[in-house]
Amino acid sequence: DIMKDRFDLLVVDIVNFIRSHKVKELTVLGLGDFVQGLIHANDLKINDSSMVAAVVEVSKTVAAFLTELSKYAYIKYYHVGSSNHSQLRVLGTRPNELMDEDVEYIIGHYIEDLCLLNERITVYTPKEGEWFAKIDVTGFNVIAMHGHQIKSFENALSMLSVKQDEMVDYLIIGHTHTSKEIS
Repeated sequence: DIMKDRFDLLVVDIVNFIRSHKVKELTVLGLGDFVQGLIHANDLKINDSSMVAAVVEVSKTVAAFLTELSKYAYIKYYHVGSSNHSQLRVLGTRPNELMDEDVEYIIGHYIEDLCLLNERITVYTPKEGEWFAKIDVTGFNVIAMHGHQIKSFENALSMLSVKQDEMVDYLIIGHTHTSKEIS
C-alpha cells in the first residue's frame, strides 16, 4: 500500500514536470531492489507478503505507473537486471555467488510484457547475464546500474570505461539510496 501511494504521488509530480517543461519523451530508470527478497533468513518474517507475490505486485505497479505517464509523454524505460536485495541466495550461498539468480530479470521482463501493447512505451530489458543498461543521451555514453558490485564509487567510471573498452561519460547508480555526484 505504501509503495502504491508513493507511485501515485510520483505520477503527480512527474506529470506536473512534463506539462510545465513540455516534455515529449521521458527516460525512466529502474535501478533495482524492487523487492526485499530473501537475502537474510529473517526476511521471511519481515516481508509483508511472499517474495513471489511481491514480484507480481511491483511489476504491475511499475507497469501501471509507466502507462499513466505515457498519456503525457513517450516513455523509454530501462530496467537493470541485477541488484542485491532481489538475488535468490539459496542453499547458504554468499552475496553475488549466484548473481544470475536474480528476480530483477523477471520483474523487468514482466513489466515489458505488461506494456507491450502500448506504443508510447519502449521497455529495455537486460539480456541474460547483463547487470547494467547502456543508454545514449544526446551523444553521451551513460551506464545505469544498481551498483552493489562497485567497491569504489570514486573509481567506478574509469573502471567501467576500461571494462567496456569505450569511454563511459556518466554512471547512474541506485544502490546507495542517497544523492551524490562525483566528478
